[in-house]
Amino acid sequence: MSDVDRSWSRVTQEEFLRAVELLPAESREVFELRAFGRAYDQIAAELQISREAVGFRLRLARALLREALVGVVHA
Repeated sequence: MSDVDRSWSRVTQEEFLRAVELLPAESREVFELRAFGRAYDQIAAELQISREAVGFRLRLARALLREALVGVVHA
């Protein structure tokens, strides 16, 4: 396990879920659908948005999660 992996293992499930709850609604919805195994095309169809919008919202969600949890990782 790398040092980066060990650092991220400090994040508890509760901290992670709290950070997910703080995501903007559109990004959170895409993030959660993807986490439950939906493909980009399925998410796009369900939310009636483009595949590109799915990718954008997912990238935003991941960036915001990293930002929110960086303090936990480096504590």
